[in-house]
Amino acid sequence: MYWQEQFDSGAVGCIAEIAEREGMAKMLAHKFMKLARLTPQFVEAIDRGQGPIGLSFEFFVRKILPHDWGQQEDVMEALSR
Repeated sequence: MYWQEQFDSGAVGCIAEIAEREGMAKMLAHKFMKLARLTPQFVEAIDRGQGPIGLSFEFFVRKILPHDWGQQEDVMEALSR
């Protein structure tokens, strides 16, 4: 994700800087940044519209997910039950 690259390169130091650049609320930028840390399995499922019921952008914005991809996959599996 472009924003993550901006952080990694040091071009920006905080989400507030990105939000200002993009002309959006800081909270919205923060919510989008959460998506940059998702396992590719989640991203692909969302893109195909084939994820379990409850798997949506809103789910990821509201939930606190582990950074570990294996643990994220456990969350995905729990939704499938």
